[in-house]
Formats: sequence, C-alpha cells, structure tokens
Amino acid sequence: MPVATKKSIGYLLLAGVVIFAAVFLGIHTANLLAWNGSNLSPEDFSNQTSLKIGDSAPYLSIVALDGSSTTLEELSRKNPVIVAFVMPGCGPCGELLKDWSTSGFAEGTNWKPVVVVEGSADEARKSVPPAVLSRYSVFTCDEDALVDAANITVSPTLVGFGANGKIRFVSSGYTKQAGAKFFSKYLR
Repeated sequence: MPVATKKSIGYLLLAGVVIFAAVFLGIHTANLLAWNGSNLSPEDFSNQTSLKIGDSAPYLSIVALDGSSTTLEELSRKNPVIVAFVMPGCGPCGELLKDWSTSGFAEGTNWKPVVVVEGSADEARKSVPPAVLSRYSVFTCDEDALVDAANITVSPTLVGFGANGKIRFVSSGYTKQAGAKFFSKYLR
C-alpha cells in the first residue's frame, strides 16, 4: 500500500480547494443570473391570488396619500406599472421597500413602481421608507376590498401591468429574483 507523502497530500488539498471554488462560483453565478431576472419567466413565481396573466386589472379603489382617489384599473391603463401590495409591519414587505428605495432602481425604465399599502395613510407614511415616498406613487386600500377584488392575502404581492393594462406577472411573496431587468423585460 503506497504511503502518503507531503507532496501527495498537498495535491489532494489543492484539488479540494479547486473543486470547492468551482462549486462556489457556479452557485454564485447561478444566483446572480437569477437576481438580475435574465432567466426568469412569469410562470416561475408563486401566484396565490385570483389574478391571471393576461387579465385586466380588477376594480379596486385606492387612495393616494394626498386623499385623491383612483382605481387600480385606471392606474394600470396609463403606463406599464409594477404594483407592490404591502402591509405595515411585514418583514418581507420592508425588505422589498428597502430594495426599491435604492437610487436608480427604476430610473430610465419604461415602467413605474407603485406601492399600495393595506391600511391608512398614517400607517403608509410610517411604514414606507422616505426614499420610496418621495420617488414613487403610494396609495392605500382597505384589506377586505383587496381580498374581495383579487384574493390578495399574501404580503407582499407584486403585480406587473403592461402598457395595454393587462397583467404580465404576479408574485405572491417577495423574491429578490424579480429585479429591474425582469420588470423591464415583461412590462412592455
């Protein structure tokens, strides 16, 4: 039986490091591809709502923080929009809004981010980061109306509407994989 030498042990350790590095880089690269949305499709996301890709927006009355009212249907017909339905105190909602508050998140895109907070204007002002409040449209809605209109019971839920006002994707729960590149690809 051959005896292990320092040289052979060194080669084995080097081989182990190379294999570890290859696996780590492969996983890291896959995560980066998923993060920028380049390999995702709308069907990859969990949809726990009654909304279907290709449908028009349901009727849902929403109120801006200045007190003016509109409907989700009206809002979705103007421009491509990504609507984040969030709830105050929801950890994943806070993570989503933190990501959206980064400078340049939606700059130069053809779509507009919109936040709809379940609850009052005061709750929205307290739970939405100042950078999001100053950059994007923020609305409120009644939780029961949201459930009645679209069966949205998971927070956050992201809904993308294309230029024609039709639903392009729905994601129940926050996934960092749905980033600006994914939104730009599907919100035309």
